[in-house]
Formats: sequence, structure tokens, C-alpha cells
Amino acid sequence: MLFRMLHPFRPCNSKVHWYRRLGLRHETQHLPKELSDKQPADILQYTKSHSEEVEAEYQQVLAYADENRRYWESIRNQMPKLYEYLGIIIYFWSNEHEPIHVHGEYQGKENKAELFIEDGKVSTIRFDKVKGHKPLDGNELKDFEIFVRSYADEIVRKWIDYFILHKKVGFERITRRIK
Repeated sequence: MLFRMLHPFRPCNSKVHWYRRLGLRHETQHLPKELSDKQPADILQYTKSHSEEVEAEYQQVLAYADENRRYWESIRNQMPKLYEYLGIIIYFWSNEHEPIHVHGEYQGKENKAELFIEDGKVSTIRFDKVKGHKPLDGNELKDFEIFVRSYADEIVRKWIDYFILHKKVGFERITRRIK
């Protein structure tokens, strides 16, 4: 209950002493920006009188966070990584759909590039944001676009190998800037 009461709020440096008084680490717990004069005392009293309950709930929060981390790591491991270009990771999701497309990720930000084929050749490449993710910043987006345009035929070949022929695809690290 205590963690549910405190969770929606952002930490405030001026309230760090309350974390210490509550025996909490201020990096992981969140207190309201403004506490009334009575609230800290109420929180301390609640924590003391419900210490086993608070600890059990805290352990549930930790277990949930660990389970969530393991889930996303397993999903990440299922994504065939194709290239790394100037720190940008270019990959397929393992359960992809058409049109042929790749994702480019850099420091938690992500965009995708869709490749459209006409008469056996890449005719159009459309770059777009990925729902639920912050988009790549200007320079990284530009580098991603340059890379995908330069490697479009290779990306299509790897798509066919992986999704149609069910072959493993290799990973390449490209360290030189494409001009």
C-alpha cells in the first residue's frame, strides 16, 4: 500500500531526508513533490506499524521489475541484429510482417524503414517513427537513412533469408561513415 501511495510522484531532492528517515533509497522510491507537515509522520507511523506488509510489497515490486526485465531481454534476444552502423543497431523483429522493414535503434530511441519492391528492385523507402518509442535524433536519423538507402538490397536479401528461407542471418559492424 505504501509504495502504491508514493509511486505516481517524482522524487524531489529537498525530500531526500524523508527517504533516509523512512529507510528507503531515494533512487528507487518516489515521494510527492510537496508533503504537508503531517504526511511524513503519517508515513513513518504507517511504515513502522506495517513493516512486514511494506517489506512484502517491496519484494513484490522487485520481483515484478526483475520479471519484466527478463521478459524484455528474452524479446531482445529474438531480434536478429543485422548491422551496427556508427552505434545504431539495425535489426528485424522476429515476428515481422510486410512490407519489408528494419528498425534502427540508438540509445533507446528508434525508427523504422519500410522498403517497397517493384519489378524485383527497391523502388521506395519510407522512414517512420515506431509507436511507443521516442524517435531517433536528427544526426542519428540521417545516418540511419543513409545506411538503409546504401544497404537496401542487402537488407532485402537478409529479409528473404530469414523470413522466407528460415536461414540465420549474419551480423556486420560498419565503422566507416558512408558518404
